[in-house]
Amino acid sequence: MEIKFMGNWSSHIEAGRRNVSMIIDKQILLDCGPHTIESMLESAIDPGKLDKILISHMHLDHFGGLAEILWYRGSRNIKDELTIMGPPGIKKNTERILQLYNTPDNEKFRVTANYVEINDGSEVYELKARFIEKSEFDYIETFHGYHAIPDNMYRIEYHGHIIAYTGDTAYNENIAKVGEDADLFFHEMTYSDNDYKTAEFWRHSTYSSAMKGFRESHAKKLIPIHLTNETLEILQARKTEDIIMPFQDIIL
Repeated sequence: MEIKFMGNWSSHIEAGRRNVSMIIDKQILLDCGPHTIESMLESAIDPGKLDKILISHMHLDHFGGLAEILWYRGSRNIKDELTIMGPPGIKKNTERILQLYNTPDNEKFRVTANYVEINDGSEVYELKARFIEKSEFDYIETFHGYHAIPDNMYRIEYHGHIIAYTGDTAYNENIAKVGEDADLFFHEMTYSDNDYKTAEFWRHSTYSSAMKGFRESHAKKLIPIHLTNETLEILQARKTEDIIMPFQDIIL
């Protein structure tokens, strides 16, 4: 299994940084902010080969690049099945954006996707087929995060490994569940502990709350994402063996 970072930054965007997005084996994309497709192309990843896109929530920095990928596929008349998973409204909002962009609707430019909307945060999906039941091997499980808008946290069992992803969330009781014994736990870390009041207002994680959730999950490795200059500085000063920085490809 190979995981590549298309971006690792928060909405506090800086020159040379791109919003958080990861891709597993060039097929499963976790979140899709603006310029994700550029990162994919620069990494020699074909957006037409994507199988699934998992959207945690519909803020610009996690959702804003989805229409670009659909335009790419439509302009090349790619009809291979693409599943888009996300919170309630993902289908309506994506189609509304495509309409606002005057997306062509004809046989030479046909945008196709299968949308799966998560309602109660407890669904389990097979990776290789539509939702049926929890598979013995590969599956996707969802948990509710605690953010300013509905946020899906994803637990992915794939090729014998468990990957957990929080999206954007403050600390909550589901953190330990989504990351339980995971091989890799991608956890947002937007604010320093000094900015805990701002983190509480926007329902984001601080350095300490992210570390607390990671420890309680008993995951093997933490990959802090949705970074800011403040949290990056803290991480660089407090390096530990169980933290992997989100700057290089990960091979499992």
